[in-house]
Amino acid sequence: MSRQHTLLIFDNLETIRDRDVVLAFLYELPATVKVVVTTRERALFSPIRLLQLPADESVQLIHQEAGNKGLTLSDTEATQLYRAAGGVPAALIYAIGQLAGGYNLANVLTGLRAQDGDVARFTFEGSVAPLRGKPAHHLLMAMAMFAAPPTPQAIIHTAGLAAAPLEADAGLAQLQQRSLLTITAGRCHLLPLTHEYALAELGAHPDFEQEARARWVAWYQEFVAQYGEYPWQEWHLNHDHLEKEWDNIIAVFGWYVSTNNYALAKRLWIENQLDMFSQLYGYWDDYLACYDFLLSEAETLFLRKSSVILFVNAKVSGFYSPKQYFSKQISSSRENCF
Repeated sequence: MSRQHTLLIFDNLETIRDRDVVLAFLYELPATVKVVVTTRERALFSPIRLLQLPADESVQLIHQEAGNKGLTLSDTEATQLYRAAGGVPAALIYAIGQLAGGYNLANVLTGLRAQDGDVARFTFEGSVAPLRGKPAHHLLMAMAMFAAPPTPQAIIHTAGLAAAPLEADAGLAQLQQRSLLTITAGRCHLLPLTHEYALAELGAHPDFEQEARARWVAWYQEFVAQYGEYPWQEWHLNHDHLEKEWDNIIAVFGWYVSTNNYALAKRLWIENQLDMFSQLYGYWDDYLACYDFLLSEAETLFLRKSSVILFVNAKVSGFYSPKQYFSKQISSSRENCF
């Protein structure tokens, strides 16, 4: 190799078992050899970090690959693929290959999100498997509960690591090193594919999920109790905090709806004056859907209290059922925010 210029490429270094042997070999190579190493881990060498493609470039890649395979996709179909794959080129190219092989779009989208699918195994299994049972894995599963990018503090609390800040920080660092999570402007972000995989991991650990769900809803009950008060001279400051977390607050209310927990839903919405906030900030669909659930449950339980009866005319006609609405809203928030 010392006699000719050579480019040597090692792909997915994190999956190689004898990594120390490989690294020793790389360091001994002559100057005529240039090496490109791809890895999800960020602690090696001088990295050039490649993030996911933005939406416009992803759609462009989809149309280009589709054209190469004799396919024609509409912009709507290309956008659906982008939202499912989250701008990961390998996943997009794989999806186009599936379409060219005769699979319909709905099945391809389902396959992209499947925990046991080819994309998930190729993209995540090697990175996640060593973390299982460790704080980093708990943080990843906790992250799956949020409808929009949360703060690190919210994830740490939900994961049950509030009393172990050093372990929590080390776990977040591990997730970032393995490109499973990014922290930008004080918010934690997952790619859509990563989020779907994390949801499946959460579902595979029901004991952890039950405990983490309790911590998750407690976090937001306390949050809205703190910022739902209205000091009239500076009410907008509290509202700013609520607006930043609105998608996650609605996700918690949606969880109460899915579990038919009227008491906690009422406490979250009415006692913290979220009805007033949602009107002032124009979240009318959320406002109506929340009251639709509260009123229907109040009628069922014969709990017609004045705080609910005042809004009897807010019942939604021709609308989704509350459970359908909140399921749709949470899915939409995740697609648009993560």
